Amino acid sequence: MNKEAKKTDIEPSGPFPLKRTGSFERQKSGLLLVSSVVACSLLVYRLAVTGSFYYFFLPWNLFLAWIPYVVSLQFKRLKSGPGRFLKTGTVFAFWLLFLPNSPYLITDLVHLGLRPGIPLWYDAMLVALFAWTGLLLGLISMANAHRWFRDNFPEWKARLLMLFVIVMSSFGIYVGRVLRWNSWDLLVRPLALTKDIAAQFIHPFHHQQTFGMTFSFSLFLALCYYTLQTFSNPLKDESKT
Repeated sequence: MNKEAKKTDIEPSGPFPLKRTGSFERQKSGLLLVSSVVACSLLVYRLAVTGSFYYFFLPWNLFLAWIPYVVSLQFKRLKSGPGRFLKTGTVFAFWLLFLPNSPYLITDLVHLGLRPGIPLWYDAMLVALFAWTGLLLGLISMANAHRWFRDNFPEWKARLLMLFVIVMSSFGIYVGRVLRWNSWDLLVRPLALTKDIAAQFIHPFHHQQTFGMTFSFSLFLALCYYTLQTFSNPLKDESKT
């Protein structure tokens, strides 16, 4: 009976912590919200001490990082029926469009430097907390998508889709950091954005940074995601003992 009880408590098939309970989802969201509030509070304290609004772009970037997480919660609500393909495609496309905003916060570390009135370690901690929260939002939203992939496709297709997601998200980071495009530019300036992106592939040897940065972030995101997934596996193993 103990084994059966444990099996009902642990979700056996999804990426890292995948209890399918509303309370656990609220716990995750609450923890991410606390992390966001703490990060913003540290920024407000910095303003009070220095009088400088430097780094006040971080809350906006963090807000954008929340979008794919909130959208990913809709995957489990996708049911079979009329219009399912259209609904699924719309949710997936919107989620993938905004997903790069989550790990993008890591690139905000480039703004670190000595500033008057505040020690460097404080700014490093501040930016790192924003980056960590954004990365977690992205990784957990990827886990939500991965769960849906595994529920609807064979395992090999789910893994292939995750690889596609990781590569596209990494390329999106490059598009945002280097080319300076935003997610919504695909909707408001599609031709200019498409032309800029196409140039990266038409003249690949002139844009080596494109592929170097995309490859590097793909390795980084894959390592982060599957490390967290592996760390959750002991929960599954314990449920079998």
